[in-house]
Amino acid sequence: MGQGWHPSPRLWDRIARWVITGGGVGLILAVLAILVFIVREAAPLAGGADLDAQAVVSPEERGFATGVDEYREIGFVAHRDGVMFHAIDSGETAGEYGSPFDTTITSAAFDARTGSLFLGSTDGRAALLSVDYEVRWDASRRRIVPDLRTRGTVLFDSLQVALRQVTGDRNEDGAVVLCGIDANERLLYAWIDEDGEQLAQEDLTRALEGRTPTALAVALETSVLAVGTDDGTLYFWSLTDPESPQLEDRVNASESRIGALQLLLGDQSLIVGSDDGEVAVWFRVRYARVTNVGGEPIEIDGVEIGPRASHVYLDRDLSARYAHVPSVQVETADRPWTRIRTFETHRRPIQHIAPSPRGKSFATFDRAGVLALHNSTSHRTLAVVETELEDVVGLSFAPREDGLVALAGREVHAWRVDSPHPEAGVQALFGKVWYEGYSEPEHVWQSTGGSEEFEPKMGLIPLFVGTLKGTL
Repeated sequence: MGQGWHPSPRLWDRIARWVITGGGVGLILAVLAILVFIVREAAPLAGGADLDAQAVVSPEERGFATGVDEYREIGFVAHRDGVMFHAIDSGETAGEYGSPFDTTITSAAFDARTGSLFLGSTDGRAALLSVDYEVRWDASRRRIVPDLRTRGTVLFDSLQVALRQVTGDRNEDGAVVLCGIDANERLLYAWIDEDGEQLAQEDLTRALEGRTPTALAVALETSVLAVGTDDGTLYFWSLTDPESPQLEDRVNASESRIGALQLLLGDQSLIVGSDDGEVAVWFRVRYARVTNVGGEPIEIDGVEIGPRASHVYLDRDLSARYAHVPSVQVETADRPWTRIRTFETHRRPIQHIAPSPRGKSFATFDRAGVLALHNSTSHRTLAVVETELEDVVGLSFAPREDGLVALAGREVHAWRVDSPHPEAGVQALFGKVWYEGYSEPEHVWQSTGGSEEFEPKMGLIPLFVGTLKGTL
């Protein structure tokens, strides 16, 4: 009986070595493939935005403000005799509306976040109008039908001086606030209640202490009127009682003239554009006054507070942290407007700022024709385009944040905007970020909220720390 073949131990060693080596190499390749996949998927987060020229059309009238519908098909121009709607690709007239005044329009502004158009006239009147678009279908063809409705009109005073700048806001109840700067460089304010009755009319110029108003921003939701001046000073009025605005703060915001002001979505952050090209983000920061009502000194955050004495701190949840200490009394001290971050993309005076209607991004346009797209939360400049445009008088986002339109002379310029991840970036993902409503920069993860006004908080450090704690 013959003996069968039996592999030698050396052969088994070789086979085992090949299997182990192949398994190790396969494992390394699998890990590398996973890393390549992660990098490939995450790479767009570090990318910027693309601004591609879409069209240039020449409406018949030279205007003051412009905007566009959500499909970027129908735009409008507010001009001296009214408002003209036109096709973005051809410039063909799509509708015309006359002036709400019986006099010539001298100024206009458009808020794409709310669809509100503000007009000022030669005789000192101002109006707020709503720009709406209705989508109709003819067989299989989509048709955009524009509409314009007047929500409120005011006469600022009997001097009837032409307005060279106008803005305003409208709340959910239908009440309207309108503010303007006239040809005599006066700062004017008016309030209309929900029934259409004008209840307030004030000249706020005296509060500026001889300075010239140059830019305006107002929000009823956060009860604030912000005014920039020729020497870089910012003034803030409280509109808690809209019938009687109260000056509450004044800060030196810039060493040069303030040329543009806008509030971001949610009306918490104020964007300030100056003639030196600086763009800065401001919002309120909460402070707390801590009082020692006991008989012994106490130390809080490295500061000793004697009996019956008090000290002001940044409010780092002091009420919750010292709720167990009977001798510590914490109350809100103030919420001053504070410079949070700056963008230094421009070298020429800032002419226009356009806030996004869907997030914390905004666009800026300077006198040299440089158009830039930024995101406040991530502190990133996403795109810069040298347009070489001059005499730009209006800049606005499309409602879906996927387009921009600018009015320069008799031309409307349109851009397609592709900005997939404006809120992401190295600093936003791994660094501390100063979010709206927070007392200082922090690591926070909260990616979603209840509305578009929510500020995404994309900090990954809390996730890493939480995962590490759960693993150990």
